[in-house]
Amino acid sequence: MTKKRKWIVSILLAVLSISCSLVGIACKDTEEVSAKLVDFTDATVYTDYKSDFSINPYLTAIDDQGGVHKGTASVVDGKGNEIELFANRFKITSVENYTATVSVSLNETTYTRTLTIDVLDKTAPVISVSPFTAQKGEECAPSITVNKIEVEEITPNVKVYAIQGDQATELVVNDGKFTPKNEGSHKMVITAEDQYGTISTLEYDFYVRSYINVLQSFDIESSVNDVRESKTGSNYDTVAGGFYSVWHETYQGRTGVVETVTTSGGVYGMAKVAVRFNRRVEELAAMEFDYISIWLWIDGEAGQTYQINAQNLVLEKEIQADTWQEVRIYKEDIENTKAYWHNHKSSNTTARDKFNSTHAQDGTGDYLFNIKLPQATDANDLTTQADALKIYMDSISYANIEVGSYQVPTSTGTKFTLPTAKLLDETTALLTDEYQVKAEILGVGELDITNNQIDVLDGGDYVVTYSFTYGGRTYTEQLTFTVARLLSEGVLEDFAAPSSSTNLRNGERGLSSTTVSSWTAEKADSNNVTKTGVARLALGAGKALYFNSPRTRDEMKAMTDWDYLSIMVLVERDSVAVNTTGTFYQFSNCAKEYKNKVWTEIRFTKDEINGLATNANGAIVTEWSKKVPNYANQGCSTGVDVFCLRHHKGGTGYYLFSIHSSVSNTVIYVDEVKFVKNA
Repeated sequence: MTKKRKWIVSILLAVLSISCSLVGIACKDTEEVSAKLVDFTDATVYTDYKSDFSINPYLTAIDDQGGVHKGTASVVDGKGNEIELFANRFKITSVENYTATVSVSLNETTYTRTLTIDVLDKTAPVISVSPFTAQKGEECAPSITVNKIEVEEITPNVKVYAIQGDQATELVVNDGKFTPKNEGSHKMVITAEDQYGTISTLEYDFYVRSYINVLQSFDIESSVNDVRESKTGSNYDTVAGGFYSVWHETYQGRTGVVETVTTSGGVYGMAKVAVRFNRRVEELAAMEFDYISIWLWIDGEAGQTYQINAQNLVLEKEIQADTWQEVRIYKEDIENTKAYWHNHKSSNTTARDKFNSTHAQDGTGDYLFNIKLPQATDANDLTTQADALKIYMDSISYANIEVGSYQVPTSTGTKFTLPTAKLLDETTALLTDEYQVKAEILGVGELDITNNQIDVLDGGDYVVTYSFTYGGRTYTEQLTFTVARLLSEGVLEDFAAPSSSTNLRNGERGLSSTTVSSWTAEKADSNNVTKTGVARLALGAGKALYFNSPRTRDEMKAMTDWDYLSIMVLVERDSVAVNTTGTFYQFSNCAKEYKNKVWTEIRFTKDEINGLATNANGAIVTEWSKKVPNYANQGCSTGVDVFCLRHHKGGTGYYLFSIHSSVSNTVIYVDEVKFVKNA
C-alpha cells in the first residue's frame, strides 16, 4: 500500500471515531445486536399437591447486557395432555410431574427452556384396616394399609389395648402381630407419618372372642348387658317382678352364664328372650351359617317341657327343665319368619335383614326366641298369667358345616364313600376338619365304616352324622339318602331288608303311642315252615298293627288288577296251645282267623276294603266307605283310595288289623303284604 492510501484510511478511521463519540446511542445499538440470554437453562421447581401453581415467576429472562425480557409458556401433565392456563396459572390435580416449556424471543431468535414441576404430596396418609376376627390366645395379624396418592412406602406404628371399663391395658405388638389374652373389647391405635412429617391416626375398635364362631359366650361380666328386656305392646307386659339379668361366673357346671327372667306371656302366653350378638350389622350380613346354637337351662320342675319358638315359628323340639339343652335356630327358620316381620311392618326387606339389624351389637336388640307358657285365663287381667320364667344362657354360637360332594347310591350291593366335612367360620376360613362320623339305616342301626366307606346292602333311609367339637361345643350335620328296594309285582312290602321293619309298628288308633318293630333274618313256625326276612312286633291288648308301604300312593293306585290283600303272619301266644284259633279285626265287622304259632295267610278282599261285603249277620261292612267323604278333597272316592292314601310311603299310616282287648302278650311276625288276584 502506498503512503497516500494509508493516509486516506487513517483519515476515515479518525472520522469514524469522532462520529461514535458524538453519537453514543448508535454505537450501543450496534452492541445489542450481539446480546444473549443468560441463565436461561432447564430447571426443576417444587409445588404441593392440590395447590394453585403460577408460571409467571418463571417467564422473565435477562440478557447479558442486563436487558429484561418476558416470554410465554405451555404446560403438559404427566401423560402429555396440554393444560389450559388462566393468567398463566393452573390447578395441580395430579402427583405426577408436570412439564412447562417457556419461550422468549430476542432479535428474531427464540430461546426455550424446560421446567419440571415436581409435585409434593403433603396430604395426610390414609390408614385402612381390613375386617378381621380376633380370638383369645391366638396370634392376630390384621391387614393394615397406608395409602398416599404419591407412591410412598410407609410403615405404620400399631398399638393395641384391652379395654375393661375405663381401664386400657396395652398388649405387646411385634411386626403388627399380637396375641389377645382375654375376651372382650379392644382398641387398635394406628399412626402413620410420611416423608414430609405429615401424621395420620386411626382408632379401630374390635372384639376378641373366646372362639371365632361364638356370637355371645357370656364369659365376661359385661356381656350381661347384651341380654335385654324386650316388649311388643301391652300383650307382653310383665305381670310381677319385672325384667332383670345377672351374670354368674359358674352355674350348673358351666362357666360364664347369664340369668334372666323373661317378661310374662300375657294374652299370647309367650315368654320372650332378647339378645344382642358381638357382631356389627355388616358382619352379621356377611356371615354364613347353617344354624345358631343356644344352650339353655330353664328353672322348673324336672321333666317339665317347654315349647321353643323363633319369632312365630315353632322350632324342632321342646326343651326340658332343670338340664342344659341345646336349641337350634336354622337359617331356614329365620327365612320362614318373614310373615312375622311383614305383620309388624318392618322396614327391612327380608327376615334376615331384620335379624341382622336387631341382633347386632350396634342394633336395637330384639327377642331371639320365645317360650310357650300357659296363656292368661283373662285377657283383661294379666295376673292370671303364670309367673315369669327364669332362664340361664351359657353361650350362643353358630355352625357353618360344609359337606363335600358325593354320589347317592341308586341300588343295593354297592359301597358308599362318605364325603369329608369341615367346620368353617363366617369368612369360610377353616376352623376344624376333625370330626366323628356315624352312619346308620333308620330302624336298623349303626353301620360299620371301613376306609371311609359303608356297605349298601339293604334298601332304606341312610343317615350319616358328622359331629364337630370346637371350643367346648359340639356341632352336627347330617346327610340323608334313600336306597330303593325293588319289590315284586303286587307286593306292598316283603320285609327282605332290615330297614323294612320301620314300616311296621303298633299303637293306638291316634298314634299317641307307638313301638317300631324289629327285624329277623328268618323265622320258623311250629311246623318247621321257615320264612326269611320278617318283621317282629310285640302287640299289646287292644292295640293295632300299623303299616306303611315303601310304594307311593300313585304306585299303589295303579295296582288295579287284584282281588284281595294278602298278609302272611305268624302269631305267637305262649298262653295258649299251638293251632289255637284267634281273631284279627279290620274295624269291628271284618274278623279274620289265624292259628297260633303257625304261618297263616290273612286275606282282606277288595270288596271288604271298599266296604261292600256283608258280615256274619248280613250287615254291609261300611267302615272304609264311611271315611271316604273325609278324603274326597284328596282324590278319594272308594275305600281302596282311602287305603292307598293311608298306607302309602308318605302316608300317616293306618292299621292293617287290630287285636282284641282281652288278648295280651302277643308277638306277631309279618313276612309279606301284597295284592293278589284270584287264580
